[in-house]
Amino acid sequence: MRSMQWFVYVLWSPHLERSYVGIALDPRRRLRQHNGDIQGGAKSTRAGRPWQLRVAYGPFADRSAASSAEYAIKQRRGEERWKSSDLPYAVAEGPEDPGSPEAAADRGPG
Repeated sequence: MRSMQWFVYVLWSPHLERSYVGIALDPRRRLRQHNGDIQGGAKSTRAGRPWQLRVAYGPFADRSAASSAEYAIKQRRGEERWKSSDLPYAVAEGPEDPGSPEAAADRGPG
C-alpha cells in the first residue's frame, strides 16, 4: 500500500489581502475546493474567492507532521508564510492565476 504524503499550503486572497493556511493530500485540488470549483471548501474562505496558491510545503510523512508544520506557519504573518527559507520543502510556488491556461488544464473541461 502506498503511503499518503501530506502538504501544508498557503493561499492568498487578493480581494481580502489575507492568507489562509491548511493541510491536504493534494493542494491543487484543495485550491479548487476553496474556490468553489468543486465541492468541499472551507466556509472561512468563501468571501475571499478567488484564492491563489502561493506555496505548498512538503511532502510530510503523515498528517501529524503536516499539522505541526501548519501550526508553525500559522504563527507567521504576511509574506513570512510563503517566503520562509527555514521551512523544509517548498514544492510549489505561485501565485497561480486561476484564469491561466495551466489552471484551466488542471480544472479540466467545463
